[in-house]
Amino acid sequence: MVKKVGTFTLLALAVSLALAVLVSPFASSRPDGLERVAEDGGFADRADGAALWRASPVRDYAVPGLSGDTGESKLAVAAAGLLGTLGVFLAALAAARLIRSRRRAPARAAPRPEVSASEAAGPPDGQAPAPPGRGDAP
Repeated sequence: MVKKVGTFTLLALAVSLALAVLVSPFASSRPDGLERVAEDGGFADRADGAALWRASPVRDYAVPGLSGDTGESKLAVAAAGLLGTLGVFLAALAAARLIRSRRRAPARAAPRPEVSASEAAGPPDGQAPAPPGRGDAP
């Protein structure tokens, strides 16, 4: 079973990486939903100079340094797709391993209640044992 899960995971990762590298360069250059709302709302220009965007490793879905003189190249977009897919896969793998390790951790045994010698010996001869949960009630 574990081998099948590993094989499926590697196959799914390979397909995802292939799609990210081969298809992402052909994605639409038109603004996505959030950019369109920002443009329609008139506040898109406020995000252009934000420090968060300047520090982003994959700004505008393209790896900096791989873009040509005319803007983003297909190689820069493919590299961004590859990095994004690998990042999501590694984050999911780390989360799965963390969850699995917590499930496998041995549960601590509850302290055993102390039993007196007379209780350990059982009921006196000729008497039936008390039903569970009834204790020493008459």
